[in-house]
Amino acid sequence: NNLFTGNNSPGEGNTSVGRFLSRLFNFGTRGNAAAKGILHPGSSGPITPGPGMSNAQVPSAQSAFEFWKGKGASDAGAASMVGQMLGESGGDPASRQPGGAGHGLYQWDAFRAARILEVTGINVYTASADEQHRAAYLEMTLGLDAGAARAWEKIKGAGDTSTAVTAGVEDFERSKNQGSDINKRVGYANDAMSRFGTSSTGSSELERTLHLMP
Repeated sequence: NNLFTGNNSPGEGNTSVGRFLSRLFNFGTRGNAAAKGILHPGSSGPITPGPGMSNAQVPSAQSAFEFWKGKGASDAGAASMVGQMLGESGGDPASRQPGGAGHGLYQWDAFRAARILEVTGINVYTASADEQHRAAYLEMTLGLDAGAARAWEKIKGAGDTSTAVTAGVEDFERSKNQGSDINKRVGYANDAMSRFGTSSTGSSELERTLHLMP
C-alpha cells in the first residue's frame, strides 16, 4: 500500500495538467525510514530482509535488473530497483493501488506522472514495462523530481542492497511504512543479486562481518 507521493519542491511539475490531476488525490506525508541489520542515515533500526520473489516474477525482475545495469548501476543498485518494482507493483506494469493514486511498475502518483508525460512523452499509466523503466530513469536523471535525483546518486554506485534500497524508499518512493517496506524490498533485492548478479549475496561487508562474529 505504498505510492510515490510526489513531494516535489515548489515549482517542480507545476503544470496545468499536474495541478489538475493532483487535485484528484490526497498526497500523504512520509516519515523517516525504519530498517534492520545495519543502521543507515535516516533509519531508526536494523534491517530484516523479507522473502524473495516468486517464480512468476523472475522474468520481469530479470528484465528490470538488466535495464538498470545497462544504465550504469552497480549490481546492488540494479537489484535494489528490482526490489523497488516488486515491492510496489509485483512487476505488473498495469498495477493500480486499490483505492489510491499509485499506478504502474513504480506506482507513480498523478503529479509525478504528469511531469514525466510533459517532459518525456511517456504516459506511465499506459506504457509498457520497458518504457516505464525508462521513465523512472529519466525522472531520476533529468531533474524531474528532486527526491528521485537524490536516490539515483545513492543507488547507482551502491555496494550493498541495504544502502541502495534504503535510498530508494526514503528518496524515490517516500513511502509511509518505510521500515517494513525496506525489509520487503531488501528481500527481493537480495534474491535478484543471487539470481542475476555477479556476487552471491546482497549483504554489506558490515552485515557479513556481524553475522560471522560469535
